[in-house]
Amino acid sequence: GFSGSENTGDFIYEYDKGGGRGEMMKIIVNDDDYIIERSGSVYTTLYVDIGGYFFPHKYWADLTLPVLEYWSWYCMRARYAENHRFKLIFMTGPFWLDVFKDEDDNVTIECKNDRHLTLQTEAVTKMSYKEFVALVYKAYKDLAKIEYKNNMHKGEFAHIYDYTLRTIREMKEFLEEIS
Repeated sequence: GFSGSENTGDFIYEYDKGGGRGEMMKIIVNDDDYIIERSGSVYTTLYVDIGGYFFPHKYWADLTLPVLEYWSWYCMRARYAENHRFKLIFMTGPFWLDVFKDEDDNVTIECKNDRHLTLQTEAVTKMSYKEFVALVYKAYKDLAKIEYKNNMHKGEFAHIYDYTLRTIREMKEFLEEIS
């Protein structure tokens, strides 16, 4: 539940349902807010839902492809690491996921921000490393659906859609390897 004082904005939402199953964390990518720039940069709604706590918030829009690319790269890089911490950033604000992978292949994910130059942890959850990588993989698949729906699979932005599909294939193979 919530702890701390909501008056100062100084609170932490913790969710650990035991056993590290991770069902309550989701990475949400949807086209409630969809913008494509001439450069091919795609903004969509992108946030983390931890048991009903939305981080950075439910209507956060970000550069989804670079964010997911960064997250997938760091997740896969951590495969053999033990007691390893890595930072998964959002591109358009002072928000990130601080991920700690332990020797048992479990991860602790802290939702952090440094608004007003004050470091805060907003939410914490735990799950297996494989489950976390699977969440990033699913987010990539959700992005591909949005790109397709918005005709990015053809024309001047087809290379972006192709890149997304390549990364999905890489992540699928990676998940099969770590199973």
